[in-house]
Amino acid sequence: TSLAELDVVDDYEDAVTLLGTFELPYGTLVWVNDDDLAACLLPTELGSPLAQIGLLLLGSGTLSTVVQQAVGDDERFEIYDVRATSKGMIWTEANVLEGTWRIYAAPISSATPGSPVLLEEGDDAYETPTLAVVGNRAFWQVMPKLPNDQGLASRLMGATFGEDNASCVFESQRRMCTAPYATQDSVVITPRAD
Repeated sequence: TSLAELDVVDDYEDAVTLLGTFELPYGTLVWVNDDDLAACLLPTELGSPLAQIGLLLLGSGTLSTVVQQAVGDDERFEIYDVRATSKGMIWTEANVLEGTWRIYAAPISSATPGSPVLLEEGDDAYETPTLAVVGNRAFWQVMPKLPNDQGLASRLMGATFGEDNASCVFESQRRMCTAPYATQDSVVITPRAD
């Protein structure tokens, strides 16, 4: 897409609507993927855990901490990233000292997550995966680290919340150009090759 193909929005109020105003802890990262709730990565004031997972109900403004520490806390894993819809959430845990990572997901019912399921784990040959969620599906993108990426494929993985069977949705012979991006009903990826 080139800039010539895009339109300028002169008044931003024609394109966006204020959903609400929420007071969150300093340093909170927020991702909204549906109309009901937002996933929050909440910093702590401790050395461990470094972050917790919160769910912000967009209707009431209620913020609940739903994951207090990493599932792999006893193995020095920390919560690294999270995405959620009202159907489920996916998060990454990483042990940066060893270069290992794990992908977990849990279904959500009434803004309360169910039991976490380990979907995939990897080592320092791959970057810590990037995440996306659409409806009742979780996605994560696995890419080989530079400069040793020759011969290793990038993969977009997917799973349905509440199930433990992940599958490869798309494979690219080279690194992807961007992280996956979730829309209302699909996920967008940018592979470099067919």
